[in-house]
Amino acid sequence: MIIKKNYINYVVCPNGFGHFSRAAILIKQLVKNNININLYTKKNKWLKFHPSKSQYINIINIENLPEAEDYKSKKDYGNFFENLSIKLSNTHLLTISDNYPELLLKNNNIILMCNFFWHKEIKPVISKKKQILLTKLIKNSKFNIFGNKYFAKNYIKNLPKYYSLEFFDNKKIVNKSKEIKNIFIAIGFGNHHNDYKTKILNLTKRIKNKNKKYNFFYDTNFQISKKTINLDNSMLKKIDIIIGRPSLGIVNKSFNYQIPFIPILFKDDKECFENGKIIKKMFGRKTIDLYSYFFNFHLRFKEFKFKYNSEKILSDYIVKNIL
Repeated sequence: MIIKKNYINYVVCPNGFGHFSRAAILIKQLVKNNININLYTKKNKWLKFHPSKSQYINIINIENLPEAEDYKSKKDYGNFFENLSIKLSNTHLLTISDNYPELLLKNNNIILMCNFFWHKEIKPVISKKKQILLTKLIKNSKFNIFGNKYFAKNYIKNLPKYYSLEFFDNKKIVNKSKEIKNIFIAIGFGNHHNDYKTKILNLTKRIKNKNKKYNFFYDTNFQISKKTINLDNSMLKKIDIIIGRPSLGIVNKSFNYQIPFIPILFKDDKECFENGKIIKKMFGRKTIDLYSYFFNFHLRFKEFKFKYNSEKILSDYIVKNIL
């Protein structure tokens, strides 16, 4: 491990797409500020999304970092989190922890990035004794925590050292059509039930039956059609509306490109269920009448006056605390 004053540790949850996409944007900004990163995550999974290498990033493979499904299991991660927490503490570097408050167990030099806690939304993966200690550490709030202004849970926002951020990356200037031509059907990379896919695809069929003129493109995780695509920047410029699972990663992208998002809710997916309810409250109820939603979304979108480039705010804060 290389230890320098302008180094930080960054532990990134490998669940889904949102954590990695947010991390990539923040890391890019940190590198601009001459910050080097010891990145702790599942290496193969990270490289699948971000294959390019950088001299500023040292990837440390943590193969057994728990994901959503692991929080549903009976496995105890108490020793794992304590050992990782001690390892990070021994580097004497500031640690950014994306979604793992458990790392507070043996390390207080931490900034948390969380919109929710897995142990509250699903269940704890550490012993009752350690969970009681963790709850006390969280309540004492000797750490700073950053979350999304619109999507962070209230129990996150109510912490004394909570700071609101809005959306990562910049707002894209795109000449959007006033017609709906291309629709993207999203399911995302997180852990989700097959019944969730079925629910989304059933709504898609209803829309298809009502209007044959739309072009449908499907998330690669559906694995059902030749029209499956990766939703990269070039494709985002062409998409007129997104329908599906509202994980925060793709919601952030839709807001960057001002693309109306129709969330499909599924109660067993707690994070996306709550995200979907928030989007509905912002822009109106889900409707098969796409045009009424489409125009209402664009009208309301202007009223919100969302802020972007939150990675700059967070990066500046990190730099201030380590240099």
